Amino acid sequence: MAEERYTPASKIRYSFDGNVLNINGTNDHTLREIRIPPVLDGHPVASISNSAFAGNTSLIRIEIPDTVTSIDSN
Repeated sequence: MAEERYTPASKIRYSFDGNVLNINGTNDHTLREIRIPPVLDGHPVASISNSAFAGNTSLIRIEIPDTVTSIDSN
């Protein structure tokens, strides 16, 4: 299992398993907008976890880069 990491600049939690960089969510549930960067730790952001932003009740906009090829639906 990949270790979860956090980037303070974008307030995004993510994991990298050696092949896929996955967005897991955010630690700040008051964000109104989230911009997912196309690259973190030198790797393209490829997927977003199911319910990654479910706790963000103030969220009105998410910017998803073209590098994302999968959004989990389970």
